[in-house]
Amino acid sequence: MAFGEIGLTGEVRPVAYGEERLQEARKQGFQAALVPRDNAPRKPIEGLRVVPVARVDAALEAAFSSSPRPGPAARAPARS
Repeated sequence: MAFGEIGLTGEVRPVAYGEERLQEARKQGFQAALVPRDNAPRKPIEGLRVVPVARVDAALEAAFSSSPRPGPAARAPARS
């Protein structure tokens, strides 16, 4: 899930009720969220990997990267 406002020069701006949106996303079963840097929670949210971004290019990179991003929900692949 993702939220924020995109400015004309590519900046990702914060929106109201960011913390509440993240708590609701966790309740709804989302495991990751792309958020404006200024909406990043002060404390980690258990079960939700939050990826704060400042620019839309960073958001796209995070959303479409094939490598896992660090965060509470990131796990090492199982070995067999």
